[in-house]
Amino acid sequence: MPVQFPYGEIYGINNLGQMVGVMWSMGDTPVEHAFVFDRLSGVRDLNDVLQPSSSWVLTFARDINDHGQIAGTGQLHGRTRGFMLDELNMGLGGDINRDGDVNLEDVVLSLLVFSGKASSSDDMETSNR
Repeated sequence: MPVQFPYGEIYGINNLGQMVGVMWSMGDTPVEHAFVFDRLSGVRDLNDVLQPSSSWVLTFARDINDHGQIAGTGQLHGRTRGFMLDELNMGLGGDINRDGDVNLEDVVLSLLVFSGKASSSDDMETSNR
């Protein structure tokens, strides 16, 4: 789990092994965020995939189907609402090392994950980080 959210629970898993749930912070006023986990990308805060102009705070991811669609709840303008994220890029074929480019290095890192030599993007330290 990310340092700012040391606790979490998984509530949904699909046949691809992608998992969703809620993670929360410590303190007098804990903060909850929805997350997705997959073997390739590790834990990702679903709020990080939203457009910066979004007014949503996604707090709970309940389930994920085999198409990567995620259902859950969050806050929109101070009110609890349901959400469904569609076509979430789960990292396959994309910027695996998160350096801003999709290139040969991303392909090599993907092959390492699928061969079992690396288990997440955190295992894939690269020279340009």
